Amino acid sequence: MNAVTETATPPPIDSTAIKQEAHIADSIFSVGIQQLKTVDKVEIPPLNLQIGEIKAGKRWQFDRYPGNTRTEIPDSGYVFLNADIRISSTEENPRLPAILLYKVGKQNLEIVDVMTWMFYGWKNEQAFLGNTKDEGNLLGPGRTVRFSPGLAVREEAMKNQVLVLVVHKSSCMKRTERKFDNPPLFYDANTCRAKGQLSLNELAQYYEVLKIFNQQGL
Repeated sequence: MNAVTETATPPPIDSTAIKQEAHIADSIFSVGIQQLKTVDKVEIPPLNLQIGEIKAGKRWQFDRYPGNTRTEIPDSGYVFLNADIRISSTEENPRLPAILLYKVGKQNLEIVDVMTWMFYGWKNEQAFLGNTKDEGNLLGPGRTVRFSPGLAVREEAMKNQVLVLVVHKSSCMKRTERKFDNPPLFYDANTCRAKGQLSLNELAQYYEVLKIFNQQGL
C-alpha cells in the first residue's frame, strides 16, 4: 500500500505588510535625501576642488581666450548644466574625478549622465590651438586650473525631477591629447565607470554632493 505524503499549504501572502514595508523604505530614503548636505570644497588627494557657481541654462561657455569664447547651444528640449570649478594638485598630471548627475527614484538614485570636463580658458589662441603650451592649464604643485564642466539635461527633468549632482571621491579621468583637435588636451571620460544606481549608503561613502535641484519635490 502506497503512503500518502501530505504537503503543508503555504500561508497566504500578506500584501498589506509588503506594502507597509515598501512605504517605510520609501519614507526612510526620502528623509535621507532631504538631509543631504552640499559642499563647496572637496579634497580628493592629491586634488583640492573649489566649487563655484553651478547653473542650468541655454548656453555652455568654455575654452575662452582673448577675443573668443566657445559657446555651445543645447538641442531643443534640453538645457546645459554647467559648473565653475578650480582645482589644485600636489602632484603633476593627476587624474580628475567624475562629476555625475543622478535623479531620485523611490529607494535609490538613478544615473542621468556624466559631466564633461572642459577648460575655462587659455592664455591665447596659439595655446588653444595646441601650438604652444599653456602652463596655466597643466595641473601640478603650485598651480590652480579653472574648469567649466557641463552636460546636457532634458529641460523637463531639470524643472520637475529631484536631481543630485555629485563628485566621486576617487580620480579616474585621464588627461589625453589629440594632436589635431582644438584644443588638443582633454580629460577622457571613457577611463571611468559610472554606477547606474546608488543607495544612500553608497552615496555617503563614495561621493560628495555638490548641488540638489528641486528638493522641494520630495
